[in-house]
Amino acid sequence: MPDRSDEQLVLEFLADVLRDPDLTLDDDFFEAGGHSLMVIQVIARLKEQHGLVIPAKAFISDPRIGAIAQAATRVGR
Repeated sequence: MPDRSDEQLVLEFLADVLRDPDLTLDDDFFEAGGHSLMVIQVIARLKEQHGLVIPAKAFISDPRIGAIAQAATRVGR
């Protein structure tokens, strides 16, 4: 489970990617404008820029931003 700062980082990152400054942890990634190709880009950029790993299945199993953030782990943990 990510710490609170990781959850906030994922929220802010996805808000930027989706161009929605009002995005909340309860919002659905796909309903907010995300799509399957974006999932791959988000996964790669979060790992590269912030050392966070999110499995692709997290976006499918529960696409709420908060659930996606909960699936994040730090590289090396």
